[in-house]
Amino acid sequence: MASTPTSTGAPARASRGDPHPPNAQPATDPGGPHTDTARSSRGRPFATVWVCPVDPPFRINDVVAAAIRTLVTSYTQPGDRVLLAIPSRPGPRHRQDRLVEMVLRLGRGATIPATPHPRDDHSTTEAGLCRPPKSEAGPGPTDPDTTVSIPAETITGVDRARPPKDRFALIITTQPARHEDADSIIDWADHLTDSGTLIAVTHSGQHGSLSTTASPSVVRSAALAGLALTDRLVLLHQEPTATPPATDRDRRRLALGAHRRIHTDALVFTTSRPGGAA
Repeated sequence: MASTPTSTGAPARASRGDPHPPNAQPATDPGGPHTDTARSSRGRPFATVWVCPVDPPFRINDVVAAAIRTLVTSYTQPGDRVLLAIPSRPGPRHRQDRLVEMVLRLGRGATIPATPHPRDDHSTTEAGLCRPPKSEAGPGPTDPDTTVSIPAETITGVDRARPPKDRFALIITTQPARHEDADSIIDWADHLTDSGTLIAVTHSGQHGSLSTTASPSVVRSAALAGLALTDRLVLLHQEPTATPPATDRDRRRLALGAHRRIHTDALVFTTSRPGGAA
């Protein structure tokens, strides 16, 4: 895992489950580095800001890839298994395949669930959860040649007394746009290792399919699943600008509350069950 120098010059390395892994870059400006943790008016940290650059034009596929690359390298080590429970989009599965290949190049195993999520009975844009194609690639830490799909009966949690067949060091999913779908995080939590991390992306350019707020219902559902909220991430994809709107259309959009999508927000959960990391 990548490391950053401490104040003494020695490298700092994050342990599994560290809510503030050192890989990602803190936000900076010409005047010097910002703190990587934003603070509320009461002085309590509430979000960690990382620079996760995306070259213009600001395409959603590039944003998703940059965010996943940062999260995978920051919260896993080579050989770990990663579950990408992300939204699928109509058409060929090239997007999912590219994400899997990217994770493989990082030295991790990559999985996309073979079956639709049991609670995803809405369209992808409504639920914000994945309806993915069958795709599994990459080695697990102890079983390099096995192709795995997650049985539907395991995901649903019908038989919670039986341990899930597959476990992952990192699960990346999306926060449902519908509050009534928040319990879906409980089912994904069943597939974490004892020291695993679940990250729910809550804000991106796909405003229609992702919630733009950290829903309390998701945090409550995560707590019921034995997960603890350990961090809120702001992945900054483009530098903020103070340049005023140049056109009447842009000025009108700004007056109506519009803003540029220059970042992705995410909630980080780690297991708080006995034997877990939190």
